[in-house]
Amino acid sequence: MNNMLKEINKTVNDRYNLDVVDDIILSRKKRIILYFDITEKTRKLHVVSGDLKVLGLPTNDTIELNHLLKYFDIFNKYGEIRGIYEYKEEMIDQINHLTGELNLTVPLKINNNKIWCRFHFYPVQKNKNIYSLFITDVTEYLVDEEKIFEKSHKDSLTGLFNKYTLDYHLNIKHHLDNMHLLYMDLDDFKTINDTYGHDVGNSYLEKFSNILRLFQTYNNSFYRLGGDEFVGLVFEEKEEVLKIANRIITKTNNIHLKGIDIKLGVSIGIHEAKSKNEDIVKIADQLMYRAKQSGKNTIIYE
Repeated sequence: MNNMLKEINKTVNDRYNLDVVDDIILSRKKRIILYFDITEKTRKLHVVSGDLKVLGLPTNDTIELNHLLKYFDIFNKYGEIRGIYEYKEEMIDQINHLTGELNLTVPLKINNNKIWCRFHFYPVQKNKNIYSLFITDVTEYLVDEEKIFEKSHKDSLTGLFNKYTLDYHLNIKHHLDNMHLLYMDLDDFKTINDTYGHDVGNSYLEKFSNILRLFQTYNNSFYRLGGDEFVGLVFEEKEEVLKIANRIITKTNNIHLKGIDIKLGVSIGIHEAKSKNEDIVKIADQLMYRAKQSGKNTIIYE
């Protein structure tokens, strides 16, 4: 303990009967402080303060970092947006290749109990091979934050991804093969709203969204841009993309609401991305309008 800390400790002890280290610095109940040698292959974490019971693990003086990371929980809203496996790989990669201070919020699932933890890594100044790790349980804060995150990335009516998420996915998935964008617009949808009201229109939108969900896969996703305009990002060969588009049309034509005699159609423009720099959304949108001009309820592929 350096001289300044000793003086502060004496003052605090005399005035409040508290110990600076035990009662102030190390007092947080849901925090564990550990250290490890970054040059060690196993990277064994040594407990300095706190107890692994905070995470739902047995009390122990040490735990291997890789063993702790086995509890990484990929099934959360952040992983859903990013891609659950990419989300995990990117985070684990940052931890395994530390080059300095690192702050991450890590989801763990231990004994069927989900915990959000703040991992704060930083190298010790006197020996850069030694890292301190502060693990803090922040679950009570992240539960609401995760809900807010989901709302900001999904359409409130249909539950599909929104335009914000589409822009994000276009940026991170442009390198994948066979990237097709389907731009879809429901035919004469305004007539439904004008004739039967927005509640009925919303029912059609929800049913159409349920059709799109049938074709979602790990990479293939669908988005509502607003109104009756929807987009799909589909990473398949041309024949499969056209098959999906035709099935969307068929199922859309079969949407039926009790007491309403309207056959819903959908016009689809499809463009295969060849370059990151092209405006794939604009091109597919233009193809969709060509489908409208060709008689509606059809597909134009380019």
